[in-house]
Amino acid sequence: MNKKELKTIAENLIDTFHLAGKESIKLYNEGLKIEIKDDNSPVSNGDLHVNDLITKKILELTPNIPIISEETVDINIKNTSKIFWLIDPIDGTKEYIAGKDEYTLNAA
Repeated sequence: MNKKELKTIAENLIDTFHLAGKESIKLYNEGLKIEIKDDNSPVSNGDLHVNDLITKKILELTPNIPIISEETVDINIKNTSKIFWLIDPIDGTKEYIAGKDEYTLNAA
């Protein structure tokens, strides 16, 4: 992939991340549903919804590049791809759940 293609992909993700940010705030204001994952860390419906929004857009833009997401990864399957998307839909879930604005939405 060349720089122009990467720039186009990044530009095409801007609106999705803007929407995902708004959705995360909306879901927080409506009252989050929180579960505890196997690793004892929290996950909310906000994390899962943001993950879905970002994943769908990335699949649309780059259908042949695998996606590894904190919220959907199977830790029993080792990633062997040299090129892949890594998503942490809400980095700072504890802060997000606590109503702080110290969290980010990430894909790389």
